[in-house]
Order: sequence, then structure tokens, then C-alpha cells
Amino acid sequence: MRTDGAIVAALLCLALGARLVPLTFSPLPFSIDGFALARISSNIAAGGTWRIDPADTNSYNQKLPGFSLLWSAASQVGGLSPLVHVQLILPFLTCTTVLVAYLLGVKATGRRLGGFVAGLFLALFGSFLLLTSATAKESIGLLVFPVAVLLFREREDARKRALAVVLLLFLPFLHS
Repeated sequence: MRTDGAIVAALLCLALGARLVPLTFSPLPFSIDGFALARISSNIAAGGTWRIDPADTNSYNQKLPGFSLLWSAASQVGGLSPLVHVQLILPFLTCTTVLVAYLLGVKATGRRLGGFVAGLFLALFGSFLLLTSATAKESIGLLVFPVAVLLFREREDARKRALAVVLLLFLPFLHS
């Protein structure tokens, strides 16, 4: 158990460090979508409602409210600025994908080394690293989907099966 904890802690630290690199340049989102999603989250927080405005240039991002609703709620609860803090908070969530990868790797191979390699791959793989570092709708989806897959493997338990279904139903609202 201690070995698993040490491996997971090392993978989490490595993944978090890699995802926080954009903060060395600016605290603002480094993707264009990040600004639009932060503005939509700010509008949801200010107005208390989510709506699609067809005349708005961000109507595409408004049609998929999952990320904006979650970030609006989190920023209100935490007293955070939707624009300034999203690039700091999001990597703390998305780096946990390596934990899911480690667990899936161990379950698939039966060895810790398989889990370590799977987690290391997701921690440092270029395009996956970009998507889980950037402020984008896909960022949360890339965490939700592997968790749903992991829960599906444990489907004998009705609670885990129900949570997997809820996560899969939420997934379309995170990405087109």
C-alpha cells in the first residue's frame, strides 16, 4: 500500500508541475476558449442563470454549459475570480487523471509497473497535457470519462454503477 501511495504521489506531483507551467507566463488562461468560458462563468455568476444568446459571439460555448456551470459554482463558493483563478485551479483537478490511469493500468496488467507507465504517459503526453492544462470544456471531460470507465469496471456495486451513469449523462454537456 505504501508503494502505491508513493507512486501515485509522484505521478500527481509530476502531472501538476507539468500542468502549472503556463502560469510562469501569465495567470490568465493561455487558450482563447479560456477567456470565453471565464466570461460565460462570470455572466452566470452575476445573473444567476444560464442562457444561450444566439447573437453573442460565444454562443457556441454557451450551448455546452457543463464547464461554465461548474466553474461558476466553484468560483462563487471559493470567492474566486472566474478569469484570474481558472488557470490555477483547473490543473489541480485535471492532474488527477493520472490517478485514474494508474488504477486502470494496475487493473489491466495486474502490476504496479503497468499503472506507473499509464500514469506517466498521461502526465507528460503532449496533446493530452495541452488539453488538461488549457482552460477548455474538454479538460473536465477528460477527467470524467476515465472515472466513468473505472466505475464501470466496478459495476457490481449499484452505487458505482449509478455514479457511472450520471457521469456519462453529464459528459455530452462538457464537449461537442
